[in-house]
Amino acid sequence: MQAEAAIDRFLTIVSTFSRELNTAKKALDVYHAIVKVLRRFFDIHSFCVLEQKGPSDWISIWSDPTFPFGFDELTPYVQLAQERRSFSIYPLDEGHLLILPSLKSGRVVSVLMGYLQDDPEESLRENESVVGFIMFFSGLVLENLRLYREVLDSAAVQEGLKKYYQTMLDSMDEAISVWDENRSLVFTNQSYIRADPSESILEIIKDLVTQSYSNRNHNTLEKEIAGHFYSFGTVLLGNPDQVLVSMEDISNTKELERIKKLDQIRTEFVSNISHEFRTPLAAIKAYAETIRDSFGSLDEETGQQFMMTILEQSEHLEGLLNRLLDFSRLENQAMRPEIEDFDLIEQVRDVEQRVQKMLQTYAVSFSIETKLPEAVVRGDPKQINQVVFNLVANAIKYRDTKKLERWAKVIVEESEEEGKVTLTVEDNGIGIPEESADKVFEKFYRVDTSLTYSVEGTGLGLAVVKEILDMHRAVITVKSQIGIGSSFSFSLPKAG
Repeated sequence: MQAEAAIDRFLTIVSTFSRELNTAKKALDVYHAIVKVLRRFFDIHSFCVLEQKGPSDWISIWSDPTFPFGFDELTPYVQLAQERRSFSIYPLDEGHLLILPSLKSGRVVSVLMGYLQDDPEESLRENESVVGFIMFFSGLVLENLRLYREVLDSAAVQEGLKKYYQTMLDSMDEAISVWDENRSLVFTNQSYIRADPSESILEIIKDLVTQSYSNRNHNTLEKEIAGHFYSFGTVLLGNPDQVLVSMEDISNTKELERIKKLDQIRTEFVSNISHEFRTPLAAIKAYAETIRDSFGSLDEETGQQFMMTILEQSEHLEGLLNRLLDFSRLENQAMRPEIEDFDLIEQVRDVEQRVQKMLQTYAVSFSIETKLPEAVVRGDPKQINQVVFNLVANAIKYRDTKKLERWAKVIVEESEEEGKVTLTVEDNGIGIPEESADKVFEKFYRVDTSLTYSVEGTGLGLAVVKEILDMHRAVITVKSQIGIGSSFSFSLPKAG
């Protein structure tokens, strides 16, 4: 029940907040969305937002008419926000003041202040983890919105955020559906579509929707249907009133443990992908500001170097978005392989050229080993190229920094199975724990060791590899030892 409650809370935040952010065009829109979500937990009477325009120059960009403080009275609370640089609630003679600073490069650049008439201590204690998530996620959204505003068109930002949330919701194994008060279906994720609920399950879902509208509360149910145990949960969404229903097959007790782990993985995924986006955006913004501020004094060579850096980081950002979208299309079976004859060795050589910069960055050597003059196989050359690239990129990124010689290699050889060619990617990197070997192909999964914390990634690379090879009816195997290295192998049929 605790796991279900945590999932319900998470889904409520994502669904409500993402819908609000779809129309956000400036930071103030985000603050309105934050207040709307926070009002689920606190009785916020009114609020205002202050923004810094200079080292000691602050202006009010929004203030409710009923907000009880004038601009001059807020100076000490701004100073308090600058000192604490974190979410806090300050007691007043009458009521409390909620203070939410927004940081940029460790510096407070704006502050949201909300006036609370009631004592928020009990609500804060009950929802501390949820509020903490809202604060963390809000900080990321505000920072990313500022960076995007400098570099990208606002319409493209909204579309990117929409696809991002859609991808995240579609990645969930839970079947998610949203219903209106007429018990009409208004939204489903891909898991719901794949589940294709029977008439008996639909009746249960609709009864829960009716119950949620009636008692204005969350509802849960576990029920056996046709030999399977299902867990249902509802979350009441607001304005307009809608009910979100989650459905999960919990026949296997291990599935309950997996739900808890999946909740943690999703939280880590939000953190990882936000970091992945923030790094190139920060570089683009920094170089763009330098060009703007020094436009007249920059020599042509330096300007060209700055523009190349902006271009490279833009391509990196585009690559991240493409990987998310490609994975979504793969899961939706929208990227079917275009089968043809091609030389597997040529694709490996192409990958070798693509990873040259990574090899230099991570100080890893690379080699291709084969006794075959050519290896013409049947498959989709672009998709197999992506498989080889993902495997080689992982071999490079997860190198063992303690070793003087770090290498990765690709071996192409005749398969033990007649009529096939086998490709193997080997490395002498950090290795994979035995208990994680079967999990590395799960979406968003990352091996949780101290050696992997510094490696950037979305947790989708090997999941994409598995999806593509499944469509090629090819099986990928992994062998690995901690401190020794890893080996990934798959086979494709020969042409003809």
